[in-house]
Amino acid sequence: MIAISVRVHSVSISCSPNPQTAALSQAFTLAVNLDTPTQIRGYSIRIQYDPTILSLSSATCGTLFNGMNIFWWRNINEEPGIQRIECIVSGYNIYVTGPGNLINLTMTSLAQGYSPIDFLTVELYNPQGPIIPDVTFTQGAVLIGSNFLYAKAKYFLQGAYNNGSMKTEINTLLPFSSPYGNAPLTVTSIPADIVDWLLIELRASASGPVTHSQAVFLHADGSITSAGKPCILFTGITSQPYFLVVRHRNHLPVMSATAMNFASTGNPPLCNLSLQANVYGQGGIIAMGDGNFAAASGDANMDGNINNSDRNQHWRVQTGLSGYLSADFDLDGFVAPADLIRYWQANNGSSSTIPLSSGTRSGS
Repeated sequence: MIAISVRVHSVSISCSPNPQTAALSQAFTLAVNLDTPTQIRGYSIRIQYDPTILSLSSATCGTLFNGMNIFWWRNINEEPGIQRIECIVSGYNIYVTGPGNLINLTMTSLAQGYSPIDFLTVELYNPQGPIIPDVTFTQGAVLIGSNFLYAKAKYFLQGAYNNGSMKTEINTLLPFSSPYGNAPLTVTSIPADIVDWLLIELRASASGPVTHSQAVFLHADGSITSAGKPCILFTGITSQPYFLVVRHRNHLPVMSATAMNFASTGNPPLCNLSLQANVYGQGGIIAMGDGNFAAASGDANMDGNINNSDRNQHWRVQTGLSGYLSADFDLDGFVAPADLIRYWQANNGSSSTIPLSSGTRSGS
């Protein structure tokens, strides 16, 4: 008897590199990978991309299946920009074991801009044939041109924090337009895992002027992304180290402890502001008791200080109301005594340690 151990949980696939960068009219190869130790005998994966930005030349079976007898292989263009790729190996109890490369996509850039690489459906088959449940995937991205700079950031809000992630209770209340007037942005939809809008600012020096700003999304896992993008993405900015400032409408602002270089190719660098050592001056943050730190809640007027004006001019005026409100310090959609006691009162007197900027900010 052959004993087969099949891992059926926490299975994931992703693209590499992510994002992929390319010049106009350049051909490149994008890999689709199985990220976890998993036994599979095949897959059926549907991928979507922007056909005005990218052209798919070919899809080939990945190196994970090298030397295997491929019983079934299909590469079908279902409609412009949607490709279905299927592969099954033949033989009883024959399978491959990840992690490894599933598919290689050869593509050519048609126009400058951005195209997501979306996994519409993913089916991985275990050695006996059934579909492996609970497969997760990370959407990819292709950036065409030479004026992109990008990075990743991780950041938590105290009011929404919940065991290493954040609640999304106000997701349906979030406005489609940025609440930050100096960084206007309007979207047509908001993903279900978005906690709230944030404001990102870049400084060339710790106390220097804000050179660029952007309204962005905060996801439940703490990741920050430009709207509709897989990371924080700026266009047309100078390639140099920047301090990264993160602001929220009722939590204290924080800034990276050091200036970081954004990437123009390859994997993006990570600015992890959930770690105390990575926060400038180590102020404006609260220890969450599990090793993570979060921006302190209670700064309703966004002045960098939690004091009586946040209570008197915001909480007292809004208490008992529901909606997208500045005194909703726990981000549950209601202004109640708990907002005052658990957050404003506990954090009263706290301040951000970001140096005052010596200039005015500009949008990007």
